[in-house]
Amino acid sequence: QALQNFCPRPTSAPRAAALHGPHPRGIPAMAAKLAFEPRPRGEGGAGASVMSAAMAASRSTSNELLFAIDGQRHALTNPDPAMTLSDYLRATGHTSVKIGCGEGGCGACMVTVASWDPATKETAYKSVNSCLVPLCSCGNLSITTSSGLGNSVKGFHPIQQRLAEHNGSQCGFCSPGMVMSIFGLLSSQKGETCPDEKKLEGCIDGNLCRCTGYRPILAAARSFSGMPKKDVAGEAFAPFPEFLKSAPAVDARRQFSAHGKEWLSPATLEDLWGILSEKSQCPAANVAMVAGHTARGIYKDDHAHDVLVDVSRVPDLSGVDRSASAVTFGATTTWGAFVETLEGLAAEGAGKPEFAAWPVLLEHALKVAGPGIRNLGTLGGNLAMTKKRGFQSDLAPILAGAGAHVVVMRSKAESADVPIDEFFSSGYVLPEPSVLKSIVIPFLQPGEMFKTFRTAMRPVNSHALTNAAFAVRLSGDVVESA
Repeated sequence: QALQNFCPRPTSAPRAAALHGPHPRGIPAMAAKLAFEPRPRGEGGAGASVMSAAMAASRSTSNELLFAIDGQRHALTNPDPAMTLSDYLRATGHTSVKIGCGEGGCGACMVTVASWDPATKETAYKSVNSCLVPLCSCGNLSITTSSGLGNSVKGFHPIQQRLAEHNGSQCGFCSPGMVMSIFGLLSSQKGETCPDEKKLEGCIDGNLCRCTGYRPILAAARSFSGMPKKDVAGEAFAPFPEFLKSAPAVDARRQFSAHGKEWLSPATLEDLWGILSEKSQCPAANVAMVAGHTARGIYKDDHAHDVLVDVSRVPDLSGVDRSASAVTFGATTTWGAFVETLEGLAAEGAGKPEFAAWPVLLEHALKVAGPGIRNLGTLGGNLAMTKKRGFQSDLAPILAGAGAHVVVMRSKAESADVPIDEFFSSGYVLPEPSVLKSIVIPFLQPGEMFKTFRTAMRPVNSHALTNAAFAVRLSGDVVESA
């Protein structure tokens, strides 16, 4: 019975017509705006159609969305830009995915998402809060749900069995999310063995349970420590579908329109700037830029946007580069990738004074949100939301203390390095249009010390009450800078 709590028998999908009618939940959402404030919407909501016509000329675009759910092929034409992955999943019969808060705070909607790298022939896995994921962003992804991982028909997965054996499920509402958080961590772990107990405990930082209590759930998670990964995770249990591996890469702009909304996903920086230029010709369109789109869990105004511009596919805004003096993070680097990079730097620089800031930043970063949000939210989106909306950012204070700066593009050919404290000052106004390209964090200088502090209602996955960062440079007993 405990297994049935989180693995209901698969049901037949409702008619497809249900997916194309009025939005099933009227989702309130917000787009993390990296470049500009939306302008007032014109009468009759005509902005999106006006902009669509202006953009259609001489552009290579695709309005088809191909992805997989539990290994099954899903192909949509012009999916609804306002629909979340969780709503689509539940509308197509995948009801092991629950919706609790709808804000990425409870983890009940957690699923594992896999992507295929044709260059390395490898699959990358991560767990995400499906209530925050736009359906339109799921192109060429393979989504696995708890019931797809195991159920009463095909048999249960070891994680589901262990959770039941450890008495980790009572009402069962949170259990599917717990299962997928654990599976996502095990599948994403590098190497051939499962991670240690501490890391396994942290994988459910973003999952809430209101009845069982965390002790048996944590015991079930810890029981996988040191096991061979192939026995519990990865391709053996969530293989990446062959039809997605062989699907042609979409190098063109993805463009979806439905219910008066439009989703634009450029594949190049040049195309992004083309969209920004065309936006200025359509003052009636209410336009916002998105990347991980986790801000929709905080600001409830996605319904006000006519056009959403997804910048996550632009290579120039992603990646991590390192020089002798600094590490540069692309604006669309996720918080999870940020943490992974900090882990590597902290391990490499143990005992080296110039590396001393990285373990401090890592400790702070691991207290923010949960893994599902960290795998979606981006550094650039966080900073842009802070600048534009006054978001109480955990990232901005610690980057200011570390002496970081951002690279702001004013045009395709012009960019400027802006110190973080100046970027957030009231005197600095983002040019319009502009694109936040990257964040640069320097190594510490000789004699420099760095420390951060954070207080919140809970140690992890809770908005901070206070963030603080301090950097002091000493020469002997003399403070040279602070």
